[in-house]
Formats: sequence, C-alpha cells, structure tokens
Amino acid sequence: MHLEAGLPVLVELTRGGVVESRHRGAIAVADARGRLRAWAGDPDFLTFPRSALKPFQAIVAVESGAADRFGFGHAELAVCCGSHSGEPRHRDVVAGMLERARVPLDALCNGVAEPINDLEFARYLLGLVEKNALFQNCSGKHAGILAACRALDLPLDAYDNPQHPIQQRIRAATGDCFHLPSGELLVGIDGCTLPTFGAPLRNVAIGWAAIAEPDPTLVAHAEALERLADAMVAEPWMVAGTGRLDTVLSEATQGRIIAKGGAEGVLCVAVRDKGLGIAFKIEDGSHRAHGVIVHSILRQLGALSPSEDGVLARLFPTTLNSNRAQHVGDMYTVFELEHVG
Repeated sequence: MHLEAGLPVLVELTRGGVVESRHRGAIAVADARGRLRAWAGDPDFLTFPRSALKPFQAIVAVESGAADRFGFGHAELAVCCGSHSGEPRHRDVVAGMLERARVPLDALCNGVAEPINDLEFARYLLGLVEKNALFQNCSGKHAGILAACRALDLPLDAYDNPQHPIQQRIRAATGDCFHLPSGELLVGIDGCTLPTFGAPLRNVAIGWAAIAEPDPTLVAHAEALERLADAMVAEPWMVAGTGRLDTVLSEATQGRIIAKGGAEGVLCVAVRDKGLGIAFKIEDGSHRAHGVIVHSILRQLGALSPSEDGVLARLFPTTLNSNRAQHVGDMYTVFELEHVG
C-alpha cells in the first residue's frame, strides 16, 4: 500500500536569505470521543506510529496482571512505554523486570544495538560495558510483553510472531484504542522484530487522546491507560532519557503533556488537561523539526501557559547557529491548524 499523499510543507529552513530545506507532513488532533478537532495536511494519512505505539503495546503488561504480580511500579511501566537511551538505570530497570518475571535475558528478541545516549555509546564502542539486548531502546517494551506472557502462562518462544496470542491481544487493544476494527490495522514488522500497526493519523490521535483522558465511559482499556500515563508522568526520564524531547517536554509542562516519538518522523502527544491527542508525521522521516512543530501545535491549541511557552522556546529554538554561535539561518513552521467548528 502506497502512503504518498502530496503533503504540505510544515517547516522551512533558511540560510543566506533563501529557503534551503523543507519538511512536509501531516498533523491530526482528536479527542477521546473519537472526534477530529484540528489538522494540517491530510488527517487520514496512513502511518505506522512505530515507537509511539508502545503505550498501547504495554496495555498487556497491566491487564495480564503482570504489573501487579511482579511488582512493576512507575519506572517499570514507563520504560515499557518508552524508547530508552540505554543509560545505566534504564538497563537496570529492564533487567530487574526480567528477573522478577523469571525471564532469561536471552529470551529478548529485540536484538543487540548501540545505545542512544552518547556517553553510553562511547563506553559501548570502547568495550567498557558488556554488549547485550538491554542496550537496545525497545528492551523495556519487550520485557513488559514477556512478563505478560509469563503472567498468562503463554509461551515465551516466538512472542514476536504476529500469530502469537500475546500479539493478537496487543492488536485487539490497539484497534480498540484507535476506534478501528483490528482487522483494518496495517501490519508491518518493526526494527525490534515485533509486529507494528498502522492507521490513519486521526485514529492514532484518537488513541493518544485516550491516554490524555482515560475515561472508562469513553475509551476501552481506560484503567490500564491511566496507569501507564501516570507512570510516564512520574518517570519521564524512563520514557526516553537525558536531554531527549519526550522527557524534556513532559518535565517542562509538569506532566500535563506526555510525548512519545516514533521512527521515520512520527511524534504523538497527549494533552491531559484538555483531553486531546496529537499525532504528526514528517514525510521524509526526519526528526530535527519535531521540537518547533510540537511547540507550534501546542501554542495554536492554547495548551501552554506563558511560562511554558517561554521554556519551550528555549528548548526548541528556531535560530540556526554556526559552531561559533553566529546566527546563520532559521527553522520555522509555516502551517496553521484548521479547526472543526
């Protein structure tokens, strides 16, 4: 299936007074009732949310009873939802999850990969740490799914197979949250070997609105989503890591806003006090404009206080500087959200 949709420009970068680069994409904003509230570009653009799917994949860790049985607190549930940087505490928490669930390290099928954090990457390359699957950013998600298998007395072998009972549960829960029959979800394989599901952006935003407002009268799996959202707020560092957007955006807004990036230019956001979910996709797969885009979206939605607006302006600057701090260009958004009603 071809995902091309002739998307509009969302961001321009200038140098020497001319536009040097552009990023095209699409944005959808929805509420937990399943209503599209705002958009830019095509809100029905078909997208694999990639790692922004993780909170929905983590539902089984709660609903299976694994979280309670194995004593998973905020840190463990947050890393189930996260793409961690491979820093020591990240690895320790995931290792502890496996130990408590009596799952061997070699059961992880996410593979061995370099950590995202620069310092840990250097230590990894220099052979100062043992290379194993804990470093890979999806190991928390995998540990949560394996713990769910253990709690449900399901086989650990081939838990990454789309036909495995745990993956069928995950697919059904994702469809519920996205307001789509599970059979209508696109199915692919993510870089960490697990099935990943695709959907129109508006449905992804609806799912993230369920995280923002997990009201059991409105959304399926509300109790699990609320518990996972509370964990991501309590432990934003476990969702990503030092200096990363998902972590700093939550910290800057005192947990009112939860963010989760995904590969190939995806970012999803839950605005808890407004009950809104945001999903956007950059067509070229780049992440460099995510900060200025999400800042603009939140500003246009009236979701930031003046002080938060100032903090995000500092975190996600629009000026481009040389290595000697000379102003050499700008990166700015060129979209205006269209609003329903």
